[in-house]
Amino acid sequence: MKTIFGSDVCLKTVLKLISKTDFQHNLKQVVVFDMEASEELKSLAGSAIKILNYHDLIEANRSTYQEIDCKKNKLESIFTISYTSGTTGGSKGVMLSNANFLSAITNILRLADIFKF
Repeated sequence: MKTIFGSDVCLKTVLKLISKTDFQHNLKQVVVFDMEASEELKSLAGSAIKILNYHDLIEANRSTYQEIDCKKNKLESIFTISYTSGTTGGSKGVMLSNANFLSAITNILRLADIFKF
């Protein structure tokens, strides 16, 4: 994986784990959801991993967005394509529908109500 998205806290955890192993990684950049990356995250990333801000990334590319007519959106419509390294052979993309996403969010909200994060 060359790019990962996450909160400052999550990205720090990932970079700390990477630094503690001799694992060869292809990570080139991280996109932080927080308004600003912490100094600790910047230090962990060093010069090898570029830090991008999600909000800046969105604004810089806003002119290329195509608005979607939400009224045409259905539960079976594709929400995203999740890329995986797979367990048999090369990488592959898995199409996830709106129904898949809503199911995941519903379960996360139920768990968040039970286990306070």
